[in-house]
Amino acid sequence: MIASGGSPSPFGTRIPLASALGLLLSPAACGESASGGSGARPEGGATPQEVVDGLMAAAQARDFGALVPYVLPEQRAALAYGIGVMPMTFMVGIAEAMLSAAQAVGGGEAEKAQARIAEMQGAHEALLQKYGIAEVDDGAMQATGGNEAAMMTLFNEAMGDIDHAAFLEDAVALMQKYSGKDGKGKQDPMKEFDKKL
Repeated sequence: MIASGGSPSPFGTRIPLASALGLLLSPAACGESASGGSGARPEGGATPQEVVDGLMAAAQARDFGALVPYVLPEQRAALAYGIGVMPMTFMVGIAEAMLSAAQAVGGGEAEKAQARIAEMQGAHEALLQKYGIAEVDDGAMQATGGNEAAMMTLFNEAMGDIDHAAFLEDAVALMQKYSGKDGKGKQDPMKEFDKKL
């Protein structure tokens, strides 16, 4: 991940997107706080079934902002980070790995690819700066040992007090722009979410 201005490694230790989203479909997402069962409910559903139905409807509609009301406030940062930050960071890292291979072969395509990667990385960093988001350090994530409460703390510290729905919409639009040839491809971060449902 980009920690302090460096380039992300596509092979660094990361919690998989499916695992991050899996946290949100745990009993905590249906009303038990990660810090000890508060009985709180997501605003989008009065019952666990309504929460599940709302999440499924949002997933099927590919409406990222609509996911937010169905997740407890303390878990929304993990949702936004898992869908809006991790995939784009990974895309940039993979693109850089592919660029290295292209440079080894030679040819004019490498120069074009380098310019596109710089544009992609710049757009990603600009989005994080717009919302004041700091990327989670791989070492800090490893140090949680997979503890849900500790991971939620990291995500909340990284995301800060932002409009999660607005960020998700902006982040997904950015991924869609850069995920295919000439920016016309369509990255679908909801695939992992569908698997968990």
